[in-house]
Amino acid sequence: MSAEAHALLPWYRDLFTETQLDVAEKRLREHRFDVDTFLAQADQKWLEWAKRDEHEAP
Repeated sequence: MSAEAHALLPWYRDLFTETQLDVAEKRLREHRFDVDTFLAQADQKWLEWAKRDEHEAP
């Protein structure tokens, strides 16, 4: 996974400027990376992780 893709994840977005995020997304799309699907799937995984009991195994 690229640094650009990780930068766009909701839990990392605040670490970057809007310009940096725009550049990251542009680079990914130039390489035909499906940004929208990646973010939708990542958001689902994040929600599942956040709901998990702290003592429950991943």
